Amino acid sequence: MATNPFNDLYLTEAIGANKFVDLFSPKLIGHSAAFFEPGNVVLRGLQGSGKTMLLNLLKPEVRLAYASAGEDFPVPKGVSKFIAAGINLRKSGVMDFGQIIEEKTDARAVKELALQFGDFFNYWVISDLMQTITLFLNEGGPVLLKGVGIKKDTVILNEFAEKLSCDPCWFGWLDGTKTFDALSAKVQNRIRTYRNYINLNIAELPLDVTETKTVIGDPILKVAERLRMAGVLDSDTEVFIRVDQYEQLPTLNVFRKNFGDECQQLIHKAISARDARVSYRIGTRNYAWPVRPGIYGTSDVLELKRDYSVVDIDETLRRKENTSTWLFPQFAEDIFTRRLKASEYKNQSLLSQVVGQGLSASELAKQYVRTMDGRVSMLQPPNEMPADWRDLLERLASAEPLSAKLGVAWYRQKSKNGKIAIAIPDVSIGLPWEEKRYWRKERIDQALLQIASNNKQRLIWSGRDDLLGLSGGNILVFLFLCQHVWDAWLRDRRGSEASPRILPIRPEIQSQGIWEASEEWFKKQSEGTDATRRRSFIRTLGQHFYTELTNDKSMSYPGRNGFSLNNEELENAQELNAFLNVCVGFGDLYSAKHTSKQKGESRVKYYLAPILSPNFKIPYVHIKEPQYIRVDVALDWLGINKPLPKLKELASKQTKLWE
Repeated sequence: MATNPFNDLYLTEAIGANKFVDLFSPKLIGHSAAFFEPGNVVLRGLQGSGKTMLLNLLKPEVRLAYASAGEDFPVPKGVSKFIAAGINLRKSGVMDFGQIIEEKTDARAVKELALQFGDFFNYWVISDLMQTITLFLNEGGPVLLKGVGIKKDTVILNEFAEKLSCDPCWFGWLDGTKTFDALSAKVQNRIRTYRNYINLNIAELPLDVTETKTVIGDPILKVAERLRMAGVLDSDTEVFIRVDQYEQLPTLNVFRKNFGDECQQLIHKAISARDARVSYRIGTRNYAWPVRPGIYGTSDVLELKRDYSVVDIDETLRRKENTSTWLFPQFAEDIFTRRLKASEYKNQSLLSQVVGQGLSASELAKQYVRTMDGRVSMLQPPNEMPADWRDLLERLASAEPLSAKLGVAWYRQKSKNGKIAIAIPDVSIGLPWEEKRYWRKERIDQALLQIASNNKQRLIWSGRDDLLGLSGGNILVFLFLCQHVWDAWLRDRRGSEASPRILPIRPEIQSQGIWEASEEWFKKQSEGTDATRRRSFIRTLGQHFYTELTNDKSMSYPGRNGFSLNNEELENAQELNAFLNVCVGFGDLYSAKHTSKQKGESRVKYYLAPILSPNFKIPYVHIKEPQYIRVDVALDWLGINKPLPKLKELASKQTKLWE
């Protein structure tokens, strides 16, 4: 039975290291240079954007798998001399700390638990670092060990362990440890004790644990320092500390306690040391990294560019305006090819082979209106249109319904909806709406929407460009679309010949899969912060855009599939501002600052995530500027009816959101 190669959307996060070598796409690496260089980095992106994939590239198992397969490690040689250890905050058991907190837990006990989290964090990372070294020593050949900068010598390993155990950072808990194996065992025992406690297997932590809590980050620095001093690591071997699923910590704010926030601030404290002995790599979704990342126990905050830098995967992969370069297609096509090569469809691995280039705009219009009556009725000319104009456009509709529909819009604009008489064009010379290339290009998608709407047809989505465009630069969305298109194709070919012939999948089959994917993605908005309001707001926006685009018969403003707000007004509407930021953080909307038509004005524009476009039957392409609205209108969409303050009353000293 034929299978779907895209069934597992998170394949590179769950598979073994050997499979990772086959499926990992290196296309992002050249555009994420800071990630492999010394210094703390916050790796930011939406769900499924590729954060864990990059973090996994730091793991020793993956480095060994590349060596075993005889494949070049994809990280540039100049920044590939490193070892890494880390913690996945969801998988490590950290989230079980929430089980200890009860409604009656007081603030002092919450702070004590937060410091225990910091201690657990230290021991987990150190344990992983020691396991990393052991794995390299046991399985790495001389070339790999030299490339990483590890010396294979049991004597110096034991010397490292003995000297490390005497450091004051342990508050005496490791005293008397003589060997590397003994050190590893004692670190593991500390972790087991914590796991027993947070799973309520023991009533309380032993005194020898509670009285020897370490300062978050400090022992990690000492381990890295001692490894270099002992000669286990070369002096120029970087030590990276991975922290994945950072966004999970705020979910520990249970019973109105801010435990999760304090855990985040503790991680910030480790980063704030700004110590070259280790470099942190924090993987987080956009919405979770605070605007002001506070440092535990202080009023201080981490400083961007000084304490840390940001690698924003979404920004890297998003299509930029006024540029012909877009990294995402290369990235998506490479992953598509790798998925198919690892499946039964290995002989047909090019995206363009499988889905083709899609139907042209002219072909789409003909698909939406297959009868002459339908082609005439979709024109919807103004009542005042002269008979000779009507005759011209009806004759044109029989052959090219798209051109005829654009002709009606052109006539409406030039004649002010029939109020001004204009001469009929000389067909032998050419049609003016076809000759005005940019005018036509800006209105094609709106014209197709109106044609389909007039004939009660669903928009058809197919081909390489639609799959990439609807993905919006997010690899998870791309794989999600591929999964549903493949499912639709498998349903369509049930009972046909066994051999997978797919060159290409028919447009109507692709469209069915894409529509199902869009509908399901919208349903996913029941997840996450403020989910009910977000879903209601997005539905209101989608319906508004559809109504605006279909009712604009003259196609005077094709940019009505987005909206733009004045920054100064938005900053004053704090609830709306915070809500829109949540929508952007969860990927329901995406935003960008843009130059206003009014001199000196700062504005921000918002669009629905492209994957939602089929569900709301609106174009995902944004050619013209979006609709300019007042904050009052957005508040009304959100169901918050508040009067807009006068501009002179706005707080002039407020920090600008997009500066």
